[in-house]
Amino acid sequence: MNRKRTSFITGLAFAASAVTVTLTASPASASNLANTLVNANSGKCLEVENSSTSNGARVQQWDCNGQPSSKWKVIWAGGGGFNLVNIHSGKCLEIENSSTSNGARAQQWDCNGQPGAKWTEGDGGNGHHVFKNKSGKLLEIENTSHDNGARAQQWSDNGQPAARWDHYGPNA
Repeated sequence: MNRKRTSFITGLAFAASAVTVTLTASPASASNLANTLVNANSGKCLEVENSSTSNGARVQQWDCNGQPSSKWKVIWAGGGGFNLVNIHSGKCLEIENSSTSNGARAQQWDCNGQPGAKWTEGDGGNGHHVFKNKSGKLLEIENTSHDNGARAQQWSDNGQPAARWDHYGPNA
């Protein structure tokens, strides 16, 4: 599969210019293209367990096979941040209970402005990206695992490879 790696920032800049030109899209729908997040350490996709559409469903890594639950879109959340919304469920990637603790699990929940669902993107080095939660912690895969089903969580940035991501889109 030939995938083109892109930056969220590049995609958002393009989407914002499209909004300016067409004047038909609202800022909340500025980037409705599906994107895939691939963990740079494991090579696996970030997805919602069992393609669930329920609040509280666990977010984990799994082999990249095009499943709809591994597709995410970026929606501006204001204040310089964005939400990552699962294409299949329409729910936000968030940190459970907007926790600020290391090891707090990533899950999906209705997008209602909760701080735990607000993210920013940063440079992860070597062409990779990091996703920082409002808590100040990074999205990573537990125990630097390479296994299908390893859960996503947040952790302080200590250079861990499991917190580095590649972004492919649209519709990768």
